[in-house]
Parts: sequence; structure tokens; C-alpha cells
Amino acid sequence: MKWSIIIPCGDDAEGLAKTLDSITGLWPAGFAGEVLVVNDGAHAAVGDVANRYGHPVRQTLLTENRGSYAARNAGIAATTGPHIAFVDAGCWLREDWFAGAETAIADADYVAGDVITERGLCTTLGRKYSCLIEFNVRRFFEEDRFGPTANVLVRRTLIDEVGPFDAALRSGGDREFGTRIEQFPHLRKVFAPGVAVFHEPRTLAQMIRKERRVIQGFKSLKQRHPDTYRHRSAGAAGTIGFVARRVWQILRPPPLGGYAHPLTSFGAWTALRLYALIWFMKINNAVLARAVRVDD
Repeated sequence: MKWSIIIPCGDDAEGLAKTLDSITGLWPAGFAGEVLVVNDGAHAAVGDVANRYGHPVRQTLLTENRGSYAARNAGIAATTGPHIAFVDAGCWLREDWFAGAETAIADADYVAGDVITERGLCTTLGRKYSCLIEFNVRRFFEEDRFGPTANVLVRRTLIDEVGPFDAALRSGGDREFGTRIEQFPHLRKVFAPGVAVFHEPRTLAQMIRKERRVIQGFKSLKQRHPDTYRHRSAGAAGTIGFVARRVWQILRPPPLGGYAHPLTSFGAWTALRLYALIWFMKINNAVLARAVRVDD
């Protein structure tokens, strides 16, 4: 079995080093595969990191930054493995990732692997929220039939049949790709919690930037694929109820499980304002997701 592990990377040399350390450190003896870093924007520091590892790691360059989905497509074109794994720079593999990947792909054409936020790094309010609300891959897969491309495995024959990612999208390309596969019911899709990567929790500023990117991604999906993603009006009553529930969530934040409640370590007013800001971004995201939800 031959694998091509594709890592799109913008200007994140530090994150790339973490990912490559993990992959090369866990690389099984005799494992037939290649690791391709797609240097999206031809960043010198990213190139320096990719070049320090040697076989099986190599890189290809996109002279202009074109976004992660265009970078993944470039990686598909530059590799030959019949099985392809997409892993994001900044993620690191769980110890059993290689074994889990081979098991999962044996009975599937598309595998949504799990993405676990490293809770030991959740030391600030923003990072605690990141741990709580990000990367519910099981829900993504069960409700919308896709997995985040931070950890997705596919057979190359699937891409030959359904086509690559929509390279014009900067966000939402994983959703569009998963939706398109649904048009081919003979292709087997699975969620595999046994194929897991870890992701560092985001800071508050990083979460806000991500939410803005996701919101723009929803808009782009609707613009580029109007026949698949169209507006569904919730009606006045539904809209009022939706907003009321979100306001209540701002005033009464969700429990933080084993974490100390942030109000014990922050000023109450400051913490409440941060909660409100985060939920405001989530409301915008949820409203737009509702507006462009895939037709049943």
C-alpha cells in the first residue's frame, strides 16, 4: 500500500515542523509512502523546514498564496499514491494514526478522521472555548457528511471520479467536497475516531479570525454553488426563537466541564464581554450556515 500524505502550508513554519516531527517520528518501518509539503506562497522559512527532513519528505511550491484547497489540489497532482491523506500544518498525529489509517481505508473510499483539541494547552479563556466548541467531527460527519481536511483520507480513485477540491474557495471546501461525494452513493464514507490528530487550541484572536473566514466561506459556497446551497427562510417565529436562545447562551455560558470557571480568574465584566464576543461570532456563523444548508 502506498500513501501520499499532503500538507498544505502557508506562512507557518513552526506548525509545519511540529507536524513533520510527528509524522517522521511515528513513521513505521517499511511503510511505503511519501510526504509532500505544498508551500503555498513559496515562503522561505517553510521551505527551510521542509528541506531539513529528507526522504520521505519533499516540497512543491505555489509562488502565490492561493489558499489551502488550491494547495491540496496541487499536492494531488504532484503525488502518485493510490491512498491520500490530508493533514494540516500545526497538527500532530496520535501514536496509532498509521495503523488506524490503513485499517480505515481498507473498507472505505473517504475517511473523516478525528481532530482532538489538546486540552492540556487550554490555559486561557479563548483556548478553553476553543476546546469546547471546535472540531466536533462526529457531528460534522453525521449531519453534513464531511470531515475537516485537517485529517481526511481518500482513495485517489475517488478524486478521479468526483474531482478535486474547489480551488476558488478559501473556506468551506471540505464541506463542498463532502457534499459532492454524496452524489455518488456507491462511494463509501466513514467517520474513523481511531484515526486521530491533535490540534492546538486557538486563542481568542485566532478564533475570531477563523469565524470571519468561515462566514466568508458560507457566502462563497452560496455564490459558487447556488443549486446546492440555497437560502431557507426560518420565518419570523423561528428567527426570534433562534436569536433568543443565542442571547441566553451569552448570558448563561455552557459549562466548562473539568475546567475552572473563567469567572473565578477573570473580572466578571471582562469575562462576560469575552463570552458575548465569542458567541456573537458563533451566531453569525450559525445563521449563515442555516441560510446555505445543503438541501436534503
